[in-house]
Amino acid sequence: MVLGEIGFERAAVWSAVGFALTTVAIEAATFVGAPPTEWVAAGCAAIAAVGVVGFARVGGGAAPCVILAYGPLAGALVTTAEPGLTRFSIGEPLAGAVAAAVAVGVAGYLVGRVSRRSVDADVDTDADTDVDSTSTSPGGE
Repeated sequence: MVLGEIGFERAAVWSAVGFALTTVAIEAATFVGAPPTEWVAAGCAAIAAVGVVGFARVGGGAAPCVILAYGPLAGALVTTAEPGLTRFSIGEPLAGAVAAAVAVGVAGYLVGRVSRRSVDADVDTDADTDVDSTSTSPGGE
């Protein structure tokens, strides 16, 4: 369950979408000139982190959470890296994105699972209360 039997396909697709949207957002900020690209990249990373928590809450495992986080983080790091990237120097921002995705993915997974358990516990408590208040006597009266 930790690795996640479900969600790899969704995580991969949304990771690619996140890469594209992050790249477009940062390039648009560069074109317009405001806000600073670092702030746009940070905003995209924060949105990705919230998405990872939500994904974990609905049953995504840790590995799919890391995959989901990778796309937007890679887009942010590649787009904001030095302008003279070559095919050999592109590995540095991508390696940084892997490290960041592991950190954000695992942390988001843990937060999502803990918050899901607390919500499930509240629902179970409410269900137990409702059953007790509507129970009938053993005689059926």
